[in-house]
Amino acid sequence: KQWYQRRVAITAGNVVTMSLYFEPLSRATIGAASKLTDMTRQQDLFSQARTLMEAMSDLLKTSKDCGGNPNATTLHPRLEENVETVTEAIQDLRMTLEMAPESGLSTSLIESIHQSRGLLHEPVADTVNVSVMTQHEAILTNARAVARASQDMVGKASINPDCLSNLAQTISEQYGLLVENVRKCADSPGSEPLRDATNQLADPCSELVRTSAVVQSNPKDTISRRELSDHAKGVAQAVHHIVQSLQNSSQGTAACIEAVTVIHGITGDLDTMAMFARSGTLDNPGEPFSTHRENILGTAKKLVENTKQLVAGAASDQQQLKNAAIAAQGTIIGLAEAVKLGAGALTLDDVETQVMLLNACMDVAKALANLIDSTKDACGKTTDDPSMEQLKSSAKEMVQSVSSLLKTVKSAEDKASRGTRALEITVDAVSNDIKILDNATLSAAPATPEDLIRAAKEITFATTKAVSAGNTAKQDDIAAAGNMGRKAINDMLATCKGAALNADNEALKIKVLQSGRSTSMAYRDMLEYMCEALSANNTDSNQLREHSKKIADCVTDLIECAKELKSGADWVNPDDPNVIAENELLNAAASIEAAAKKLSLLQPRKKKKVPTATLR
Repeated sequence: KQWYQRRVAITAGNVVTMSLYFEPLSRATIGAASKLTDMTRQQDLFSQARTLMEAMSDLLKTSKDCGGNPNATTLHPRLEENVETVTEAIQDLRMTLEMAPESGLSTSLIESIHQSRGLLHEPVADTVNVSVMTQHEAILTNARAVARASQDMVGKASINPDCLSNLAQTISEQYGLLVENVRKCADSPGSEPLRDATNQLADPCSELVRTSAVVQSNPKDTISRRELSDHAKGVAQAVHHIVQSLQNSSQGTAACIEAVTVIHGITGDLDTMAMFARSGTLDNPGEPFSTHRENILGTAKKLVENTKQLVAGAASDQQQLKNAAIAAQGTIIGLAEAVKLGAGALTLDDVETQVMLLNACMDVAKALANLIDSTKDACGKTTDDPSMEQLKSSAKEMVQSVSSLLKTVKSAEDKASRGTRALEITVDAVSNDIKILDNATLSAAPATPEDLIRAAKEITFATTKAVSAGNTAKQDDIAAAGNMGRKAINDMLATCKGAALNADNEALKIKVLQSGRSTSMAYRDMLEYMCEALSANNTDSNQLREHSKKIADCVTDLIECAKELKSGADWVNPDDPNVIAENELLNAAASIEAAAKKLSLLQPRKKKKVPTATLR
């Protein structure tokens, strides 16, 4: 066009055509400036538009002076300069408009944030039923992701401003997920403050996204960078309010989780004390058991009141649930200490009574942990929810375990009934272990087939001892058999759960668990018969033999399951003396073979040549 303007005479039509752009450009500039929120960028836009119009005006004047005269060489450089000025002005104005936050990616991200906020009070469609704690963890994850992205914006604004758009997109996406998870908690207690905090987070997020686009377009703008930092602080404060709302709305749930963790530690401590008791090394403070009996009974009865508070806490607010969980935790700690002192006060001749007392307290602790866990899951649920039925079952189990402890304490010094009492405790414990196996997921430590075989052997030993105790009908032998059987069943079921994790298919996993369940039920049936026979003072050795045979069949099935778990056809028993001898012979043979190979590589040492008279 430059050479056209130089060689072709200027016409009125050319002038009119270019002049038509001035008025639309001015109107468009005013309209675009009205959409901008920053006064500085409005002034920059007006300045660049004015520069473009002035350049176009100079171009028209120079073109008119040239008049299409090729000989007017003195005007041609000025014409080229005007064309270049117009081109640069158009490029600057175009870049300013394209990089404006109100016309780029930031606009869609801000709209997405506001759309998500608009859905905050809308009901959510039916989804998979998950626990409130899981939803709170998801909310916390989303809120922390928003806070982390906002802080990254401040750090990378001066180092790598090009990544601000990606961080802005992350904030928009995480806020949308946050709103979705908050909507899922709409029916849980204390959700209203959480929704309000989430709603307040939308504005600082929108401002942060808008300012990040300004900083990305002009990284040297110190005012915009300062605004970016201020908006990031606003996001951090809003996220802090969300975290506080979560803590206030789930303080009861958090207290329940803490209580269950503490109770698991108490159970492990009691199990360790029982191990010392079985070895006859439990410390005896020299005080009589009667000095601790009333303390144990009073604390156990107080635990019944805590059970009522926990059940009531499931239908109340988080504060009441928190108080109930803390109270139950303190009571079980006191009960465990009282039982340990009471068990230590018994004489060393009452080792089995010590173990029985500690086992009864362990049953109470396990039942309480199960009750608190059920209360946590049932909190805020309707009466027809399945978790309410589980809560009722757990409360019933808790009352039964406390009643069993009370009976054990009252009969601790009664040598005439200690054996029967040990059998009753073991029957209840085995029944609870079977329920846990049926209801709980496979969350146990992995176990090998060899571990399963050893556990099966312990069942055999416990059965033999129980049959022998039933024939002698001595209370001490019966108590020892009951305590031994309890531990053998508990270890066997835990091993079954761990071994089932290594099963190659679902059918084998079910078979392993079913074998463990059948073995436990057969052993429980034998103990129940012994309780009835001892109460009637009529023990039939034939009946005991039939029960023991049934247990032996179940143990055989359990060992067969271990064989199937073992991969390969060359399955062997590592405890078999023949296998041990064979392995030692193979290791010796391997060592001899390795030594022979080394000997074959040895060569005679070369003799040094001694020089002779001929030097040869």
